[in-house]
Amino acid sequence: MELFKKITKEDLEVINWLTKCTKGGSWEFNKKTGLLDVKGDFNCHKQNLKDFKGVKFGVVTGTFNCSKNNLTSLEGAPQKVGWNFDCENNNLTSLVGAPQEVEYIFDCSHNKLTSLEGAPQVVKGHFICDYNQLTSLEGAPQKVGAYFDCRNNKLTSLVGAPQDVGDDF
Repeated sequence: MELFKKITKEDLEVINWLTKCTKGGSWEFNKKTGLLDVKGDFNCHKQNLKDFKGVKFGVVTGTFNCSKNNLTSLEGAPQKVGWNFDCENNNLTSLVGAPQEVEYIFDCSHNKLTSLEGAPQVVKGHFICDYNQLTSLEGAPQKVGAYFDCRNNKLTSLVGAPQDVGDDF
């Protein structure tokens, strides 16, 4: 039986990346879920990322910022975010893999989204999906606590729009 797993150079690079990006807290592997949890904020914006380096996040108690990268998918993104989730300015065409629980702001603006499928269904704060290529709002959250911003898209219908918006639509 092997007591110690040999850490590869790639493993060490991911560990260093996680430590560098974890702001105001810590990260740990959750043995129950098999996912990586972050206590505090995780900020990996402007790193030219195409993916999350094979990491699959579970819960992030603060903000998760993966904006201004080259992400084409949200596979591995946190399932639950305690504050804001920011994936603006990437190359996303879908929100599949996005967190299903976001406490305050969900920002997926300035992407190439053609659908909101995969978006969380309840956002307690703001939902921002402006500057995409959306033709409908199908898949949009059905309850948004503050404002819902879908400006500058190619909308031909409001079918699927939120049923409850606490502020501006």
